[in-house]
Amino acid sequence: MSLGWLHGVPGGTGRRPGGLGRVVGLSSFDQATPVKIDGIPRPVSAPAADPATFRRVKIAHGKRGTDETLNAMAELAIEASQDPYFVEFARSIVRDCPSRDEECVLTTVLEWAAEHIKYNFDPMFMEWVQSPGWLAFVSGEGDCDDLSCFIVAVLLALGRSAGFKAVAVERGKPDEYSHVFAWGVVNGRKVALDAVMRPPRLGQEPPASAYVMEPNLLAVA
Repeated sequence: MSLGWLHGVPGGTGRRPGGLGRVVGLSSFDQATPVKIDGIPRPVSAPAADPATFRRVKIAHGKRGTDETLNAMAELAIEASQDPYFVEFARSIVRDCPSRDEECVLTTVLEWAAEHIKYNFDPMFMEWVQSPGWLAFVSGEGDCDDLSCFIVAVLLALGRSAGFKAVAVERGKPDEYSHVFAWGVVNGRKVALDAVMRPPRLGQEPPASAYVMEPNLLAVA
């Protein structure tokens, strides 16, 4: 069991023992200052984090801990997708896509996340989970957990099905999920949306031969 932070922002997987699911952290951006950037009102600054907006939680090791982390990420994604401000923000990302062009929607969301959110590690010994709003509007950087949660939140806000796929790809840690990415649906088929991969491409994910145990899938919608 590990100590973590949990509340209103999502986080990720970084340079810490234990891999995905060790620790979760979240926080709030209610008082962020709205600033116009590229025609989108984005709060880009916020007051110092209030300790009252965080709560420390324990998350189990192994698959159970990964399940708990994915469920926390799903909760954050759903919460963001029901915020009218975030819905308008999500729609602004795909405004140039033709109506019902699912491939355009998913590709545009993936590329936006890869371009605008900088990949960075969590604090040591933590699985720091940030909410989609905090990630996009305040911090601007996170790891695979954060990017996945953001993409799923945007797709849910756009009325699309989405979910998470956690994978174990480290041979030295065969019982730990070490990476997670989002998935969406095109023509009834699930496709990977991994904003960590460079360059980001729709459907790109680690090859099945790299998995050291079965992936952990969670459908949010």
